[in-house]
Amino acid sequence: MKTLGKTLAVSGLLLALAACGGGGGGPVTISVNGKVLDSSGNPVSGANILLNGSNLKTTGADGTFSYTSVTTPYSLTVQTGTNISEYRGLTRANPQIGGSGGYSASVAGAVTGPTFPLPAGQGILVSGTGAFGFISANSTTGSYSGNIVWFGSSSKTTDLVALHLKVAGSAITDYLQLGKRTGVTLNAGVGQTGLNIPLNTAVPSTTTTFTLTTGAYSNSPSSGLIYIKAGGAMFIVPGLSVSSGTSVKIPSEGAGFIASGKDADGNTVAAIVPANTTGSSNVTLPAATVLKNSLPAAGATGVDKRPTLSWTPVSGVGLYTLTLSGAGKIYTLYVPASAGASLQLPDYSVLGASLAGSTVYSWGVQAFQGLAASSDDLTNPDGSNLELSALLSNTPIFVFGSKNTSFTTVP
Repeated sequence: MKTLGKTLAVSGLLLALAACGGGGGGPVTISVNGKVLDSSGNPVSGANILLNGSNLKTTGADGTFSYTSVTTPYSLTVQTGTNISEYRGLTRANPQIGGSGGYSASVAGAVTGPTFPLPAGQGILVSGTGAFGFISANSTTGSYSGNIVWFGSSSKTTDLVALHLKVAGSAITDYLQLGKRTGVTLNAGVGQTGLNIPLNTAVPSTTTTFTLTTGAYSNSPSSGLIYIKAGGAMFIVPGLSVSSGTSVKIPSEGAGFIASGKDADGNTVAAIVPANTTGSSNVTLPAATVLKNSLPAAGATGVDKRPTLSWTPVSGVGLYTLTLSGAGKIYTLYVPASAGASLQLPDYSVLGASLAGSTVYSWGVQAFQGLAASSDDLTNPDGSNLELSALLSNTPIFVFGSKNTSFTTVP
């Protein structure tokens, strides 16, 4: 095949997850100098900003905004087009709203060693140590190109690692060889070519038996391999489904399984759990539904235009993400779990974004268990606390989602 896993973009789950770490300390007074970026990392001019629900400002051509004498914790509301996002519980002085998260640089070269074209059912992946590469080499020529993503400093020294795999259907059946190009210094936004990688090292492997207990989330269950580790690097491999009870070959350095399901009402869970390299790998989903919407009741009518929304509290989480949509607008609120499992929708009239009358709105909540997430993490300019960083340290992650329910506002 020309490429292995053409869909090696990170799954929606990985993109949606947020962050380990958190703000801390008591109230202090700071100056806030922030920036709004689009998903490509470009500055967004003309974005409306509210501090603690007032003090309207607009970003300049460079996407920046600033406030002085701000007491922490504080909240920021950002309006870009039809999207309104609110970050509560902030303490950082340099929040970055949006952007791609972390840093990236393009790399290109060729993998050498095997005879090309590769036999059918074989492929080569490329990644980096302490980083993420979602790169598949061309199985006819061995050439590769793509982006390496990392967190922390804008400059990073990494070893580029190529991994030669054998695949049958949706299963990796063997790890043939790996190779490294050591000491590659990456600088954000700066591409490099000619980074050839020779395959010359055997890949130690083991087998684990994967089991899944679905608990309350037995509807539409799915499970599979989500990442593997070899040569000190992590390779994201979504789409490799694994059924419960299956023996799976994995590198001795490690791997991770993903499992998901719905309860009878459509509330969801997704879990990423490290594989056990010395025995069976068990993923157990909760026996009872963890997260669901409470009020307004599903299908409620005559609901206030500043409704109070509530949901079941979830233990072991740092942040709730509430999304509400209707009348062509999308509202996303990031709420510290310490504030409780209920909120009244703020007054967005100064943004011209109040809820419309006699209109149907849909809403739901996500909660991330296993990560002490905060709004400070979501707005970290260097991305060093993003959830992909947590995966590097084998942190089990559970993401709960309530089924979206709807209500209709008063006229």
